Amino acid sequence: MNQDPDGPANSYDIGEFRIPGSDTKGHYDRVFCRVMPGQALQIKTVLKSKRFPYRTEGDLERHAIYRHLKWLDTLEVLPSVTQQVDAMIEVLNQEEFQQDFIAVFQNVQSVVAQYTATGANGEARRVLATIINHVDGMPEGYWKTRYRHELEEKFGHLMNQGETMRLVERERGKGEEAV
Repeated sequence: MNQDPDGPANSYDIGEFRIPGSDTKGHYDRVFCRVMPGQALQIKTVLKSKRFPYRTEGDLERHAIYRHLKWLDTLEVLPSVTQQVDAMIEVLNQEEFQQDFIAVFQNVQSVVAQYTATGANGEARRVLATIINHVDGMPEGYWKTRYRHELEEKFGHLMNQGETMRLVERERGKGEEAV
Protein backbone atom coordinates (compact mmCIF):
# COMPACT_ATOMS: atom_id res chain seq x y z
CA MET A 1 0.00 0.00 0.00
CA ASN A 2 1.30 3.42 -0.93
CA GLN A 3 1.11 6.03 1.81
CA ASP A 4 1.42 9.32 -0.04
CA PRO A 5 1.83 12.15 2.50
CA ASP A 6 0.24 14.51 -0.01
CA GLY A 7 -2.83 12.40 -0.68
CA PRO A 8 -5.02 9.57 0.52
CA ALA A 9 -3.75 6.04 1.17
CA ASN A 10 -3.84 4.06 -2.05
CA SER A 11 -4.35 0.32 -2.38
CA TYR A 12 -1.60 -0.20 -4.95
CA ASP A 13 2.14 -0.65 -4.91
CA ILE A 14 3.99 2.12 -6.76
CA GLY A 15 6.56 -0.46 -7.81
CA GLU A 16 3.91 -1.97 -10.10
CA PHE A 17 3.93 1.23 -12.14
CA ARG A 18 7.63 1.29 -12.97
CA ILE A 19 8.29 -0.48 -16.24
CA PRO A 20 11.82 0.08 -17.56
CA GLY A 21 12.32 1.38 -21.08
CA SER A 22 15.10 -1.10 -21.89
CA ASP A 23 16.25 -4.58 -20.96
CA THR A 24 19.20 -5.48 -18.73
CA LYS A 25 21.60 -4.88 -21.65
CA GLY A 26 20.17 -1.49 -22.54
CA HIS A 27 18.31 -2.75 -25.64
CA TYR A 28 14.93 -1.32 -26.57
CA ASP A 29 12.49 -0.97 -29.46
CA ARG A 30 10.46 2.13 -30.17
CA VAL A 31 6.74 1.82 -30.73
CA PHE A 32 4.42 4.58 -31.84
CA CYS A 33 0.67 4.92 -32.07
CA ARG A 34 -1.90 7.60 -32.59
CA VAL A 35 -4.54 8.30 -29.95
CA MET A 36 -7.68 10.39 -29.90
CA PRO A 37 -7.24 13.95 -28.58
CA GLY A 38 -9.34 13.12 -25.50
CA GLN A 39 -7.00 10.26 -24.61
CA ALA A 40 -3.95 12.47 -25.09
CA LEU A 41 -5.55 15.05 -22.79
CA GLN A 42 -6.31 12.37 -20.19
CA ILE A 43 -2.66 11.22 -20.29
CA LYS A 44 -1.52 14.79 -19.64
CA THR A 45 -4.09 15.13 -16.84
CA VAL A 46 -2.82 11.96 -15.15
CA LEU A 47 0.79 13.16 -15.40
CA LYS A 48 -0.01 16.64 -14.07
CA SER A 49 -1.99 15.21 -11.17
CA LYS A 50 1.19 13.60 -9.72
CA ARG A 51 -1.16 11.00 -8.18
CA PHE A 52 0.67 8.15 -9.91
CA PRO A 53 4.43 7.58 -10.12
CA TYR A 54 4.74 8.37 -13.83
CA ARG A 55 7.48 10.82 -14.74
CA THR A 56 6.79 10.86 -18.49
CA GLU A 57 4.15 9.85 -21.02
CA GLY A 58 6.44 6.95 -21.93
CA ASP A 59 6.26 5.67 -18.33
CA LEU A 60 2.46 5.59 -18.49
CA GLU A 61 2.46 4.04 -21.98
CA ARG A 62 4.94 1.29 -21.01
CA HIS A 63 2.83 0.46 -17.97
CA ALA A 64 -0.34 0.35 -20.09
CA ILE A 65 1.27 -1.96 -22.66
CA TYR A 66 2.71 -4.20 -19.95
CA ARG A 67 -0.66 -4.56 -18.21
CA HIS A 68 -2.51 -5.14 -21.46
CA LEU A 69 -0.09 -7.87 -22.54
CA LYS A 70 -0.52 -9.58 -19.17
CA TRP A 71 -4.29 -9.41 -19.62
CA LEU A 72 -4.06 -10.91 -23.12
CA ASP A 73 -2.08 -13.81 -21.62
CA THR A 74 -5.16 -14.62 -19.54
CA LEU A 75 -7.42 -14.76 -22.61
CA GLU A 76 -5.42 -17.05 -24.90
CA VAL A 77 -2.48 -19.36 -24.48
CA LEU A 78 0.33 -17.77 -26.47
CA PRO A 79 4.06 -18.25 -26.48
CA SER A 80 5.08 -15.76 -23.80
CA VAL A 81 8.09 -14.36 -22.04
CA THR A 82 5.99 -12.72 -19.32
CA GLN A 83 7.81 -14.43 -16.44
CA GLN A 84 11.20 -13.43 -17.82
CA VAL A 85 10.00 -9.88 -18.42
CA ASP A 86 8.64 -9.70 -14.87
CA ALA A 87 12.00 -10.87 -13.49
CA MET A 88 13.88 -8.29 -15.60
CA ILE A 89 11.50 -5.53 -14.48
CA GLU A 90 12.17 -6.37 -10.84
CA VAL A 91 15.95 -6.26 -11.37
CA LEU A 92 15.79 -3.03 -13.37
CA ASN A 93 13.46 -1.37 -10.86
CA GLN A 94 15.89 -2.14 -8.05
CA GLU A 95 18.69 -0.64 -10.13
CA GLU A 96 16.60 2.46 -10.81
CA PHE A 97 15.72 2.82 -7.12
CA GLN A 98 19.45 2.51 -6.32
CA GLN A 99 20.32 5.26 -8.80
CA ASP A 100 17.55 7.49 -7.42
CA PHE A 101 18.81 6.81 -3.90
CA ILE A 102 22.37 7.84 -4.83
CA ALA A 103 21.17 11.00 -6.60
CA VAL A 104 18.93 12.04 -3.69
CA PHE A 105 21.71 11.68 -1.13
CA GLN A 106 24.21 13.52 -3.29
CA ASN A 107 21.76 16.43 -3.52
CA VAL A 108 20.93 16.35 0.20
CA GLN A 109 24.62 16.26 1.13
CA SER A 110 25.32 19.21 -1.15
CA VAL A 111 22.48 21.33 0.25
CA VAL A 112 23.26 20.49 3.89
CA ALA A 113 26.99 21.15 3.31
CA GLN A 114 26.22 24.58 1.82
CA TYR A 115 24.10 25.53 4.82
CA THR A 116 26.51 24.24 7.44
CA ALA A 117 29.50 25.87 5.70
CA THR A 118 27.83 29.24 6.17
CA GLY A 119 26.79 28.50 9.75
CA ALA A 120 23.12 28.09 8.86
CA ASN A 121 22.64 24.88 10.84
CA GLY A 122 18.99 25.71 11.45
CA GLU A 123 18.34 25.73 7.70
CA ALA A 124 20.25 22.46 7.33
CA ARG A 125 18.00 20.96 10.03
CA ARG A 126 14.90 22.32 8.29
CA VAL A 127 15.92 20.59 5.04
CA LEU A 128 16.61 17.36 6.92
CA ALA A 129 13.25 17.62 8.70
CA THR A 130 11.49 17.92 5.35
CA ILE A 131 13.40 14.92 3.98
CA ILE A 132 12.67 12.86 7.13
CA ASN A 133 8.99 13.69 6.82
CA HIS A 134 8.92 12.44 3.22
CA VAL A 135 10.89 9.30 4.08
CA ASP A 136 8.49 8.56 6.93
CA GLY A 137 5.67 8.70 4.36
CA MET A 138 7.29 5.98 2.24
CA PRO A 139 5.82 2.48 2.26
CA GLU A 140 7.46 0.15 4.79
CA GLY A 141 10.26 -1.89 3.32
CA TYR A 142 13.85 -1.96 2.22
CA TRP A 143 14.04 1.52 0.69
CA LYS A 144 12.41 3.33 3.60
CA THR A 145 14.80 1.55 5.99
CA ARG A 146 17.76 2.33 3.76
CA TYR A 147 16.91 6.03 3.48
CA ARG A 148 16.40 6.29 7.25
CA HIS A 149 19.69 4.51 7.95
CA GLU A 150 21.60 6.73 5.52
CA LEU A 151 20.07 9.89 7.03
CA GLU A 152 21.14 8.78 10.51
CA GLU A 153 24.59 7.76 9.28
CA LYS A 154 25.36 10.97 7.38
CA PHE A 155 23.39 13.58 9.31
CA GLY A 156 22.80 12.13 12.77
CA HIS A 157 25.00 14.83 14.30
CA LEU A 158 22.50 17.44 13.09
CA MET A 159 19.32 15.38 13.43
CA ASN A 160 19.81 14.29 17.03
CA GLN A 161 19.38 17.82 18.22
CA GLY A 162 15.90 18.49 19.60
CA GLU A 163 15.33 21.35 17.17
CA THR A 164 15.36 18.95 14.21
CA MET A 165 12.66 16.76 15.74
CA ARG A 166 10.53 19.84 16.44
CA LEU A 167 10.98 20.81 12.80
CA VAL A 168 9.92 17.32 11.69
CA GLU A 169 6.74 17.68 13.74
CA ARG A 170 6.13 21.15 12.27
CA GLU A 171 6.63 19.80 8.70
CA ARG A 172 4.15 17.00 9.43
CA GLY A 173 1.66 19.56 10.67
CA LYS A 174 1.98 21.50 7.41
CA GLY A 175 1.22 18.35 5.44
CA GLU A 176 -1.92 17.72 7.51
CA GLU A 177 -3.10 21.31 7.04
CA ALA A 178 -2.84 20.96 3.27
CA VAL A 179 -5.20 17.95 3.25
